[in-house]
Amino acid sequence: MILCVYNFFLMQTYLKSVIHFSLFFMKKDIKARFAGSALGVLWLVIQPICLILIYFFVFSSVLKIRLSSDIGTNSFLVFLLIGLFPWLAFQEGCIRAATSIIDNAEAVKKIPFPLESLPIGVILSCFCIHLSAFFIFVLGYLGYSVFWQNQSLSPVILLLPVYIFLQLIMTIGIGFFFAAFCTYLRDLAQVFNLLFQVWFYATPIVYPLSMVPERLKQLIYLNPLTGLIESYRSIVLGGKLPTQTYQLLFTIFACLCLLTGYYTFKKFKTGFADVL
Repeated sequence: MILCVYNFFLMQTYLKSVIHFSLFFMKKDIKARFAGSALGVLWLVIQPICLILIYFFVFSSVLKIRLSSDIGTNSFLVFLLIGLFPWLAFQEGCIRAATSIIDNAEAVKKIPFPLESLPIGVILSCFCIHLSAFFIFVLGYLGYSVFWQNQSLSPVILLLPVYIFLQLIMTIGIGFFFAAFCTYLRDLAQVFNLLFQVWFYATPIVYPLSMVPERLKQLIYLNPLTGLIESYRSIVLGGKLPTQTYQLLFTIFACLCLLTGYYTFKKFKTGFADVL
């Protein structure tokens, strides 16, 4: 009994330390991105607004792409950005987490702290930047729908943070896995970049599922990011819950990523200082 209580408090202290250092590295990364700029962290708002305006011009005024009404919107821009911003947070978080140990080699070798906080810190930084753009866009779209088109706001929108949290733990799990292997074999960083290029086009971000040939749909459905992106669109555009299959598969995948990623990182981290 005493041993169980001791282990509980030990784990609690360790988790507090991980959270503390993760937030520290997150703030450090965000400050480093905007260091020397006159507007500083205001770029967290300016950048996404500029990106939204650029996409609006390209897809609404130049390409003039339109979608079928069953998707929930006729605007390709709206359709694209609901999938693109979460993808950017996921992709950049995983790729930067892969080299997070290497990029902080001196701190790893000289300062004792929970190494898990390095990949978590850069992933949180990426989420802050890209999901701030996502929230700005979603709030703007919902405001337009309610006040200009007189549409009712579905309470299902309150579930959006749940899926963002699931995406976060999935990204952290994959980030752990990438960081563990990339520290020992640095060429893997280039492999991961290629992997995400393929993964992007295998995910229905720039095209609707209805455009996928029937013979390929099963492969697209096996992609766990398909369930995530379609869930975001179902909640924001349709105001309804995603299908139970999407919910179940993505939840299981996210939890498995976190568990296996953490186990892999924990197993490999004891040798990081020796290979840096």
